Amino acid sequence: MAGSKTQLVKKFKTRIKEVVREMRTQEIDIDEREINKFCELIDDNNSIYLDDAVAIKTGYKGRLIPPGYFMSITNRAISQFFIIIGPEFYQKFATGVIHTSSEIEFYSAMLLNKKYKVKIDLTEPVKKTGKKGTYYSVVFKTSVLDENDTIYAIDNHEFFIKLAGDR
Repeated sequence: MAGSKTQLVKKFKTRIKEVVREMRTQEIDIDEREINKFCELIDDNNSIYLDDAVAIKTGYKGRLIPPGYFMSITNRAISQFFIIIGPEFYQKFATGVIHTSSEIEFYSAMLLNKKYKVKIDLTEPVKKTGKKGTYYSVVFKTSVLDENDTIYAIDNHEFFIKLAGDR
């Protein structure tokens, strides 16, 4: 049984790394209409998000993307990971997935009229044992960068994943 458990853990680690490698960096388009709608939905009428002239007068090179919008960028990438990994992941490997935290570090304001990309990196799964059994902690580091690879923000999403056969 221990040998089959070791194989399961190895296959689990290999599979999640394959998917992250497959989707490593994705270009994202953020258009004016999307930001306008976002600001409307969160009831944020700050002119630096809605008016180029005001943003420039304030000292920026154009309209900014609201910091709250950042989560919608990184969450898309994480959701896509779990879609790509597919049902076979849950049938063969995981019996439970818990999103335990999201920690964002902002480095610079994001301008609306720039090209951005999301890059995903993955920590080595770490085995954790507690009252509820054994889980593997995995951190997805989702970074938003521009075309020059300048990092604007990083969102670290931690998940606990319970493997089949763990109690």
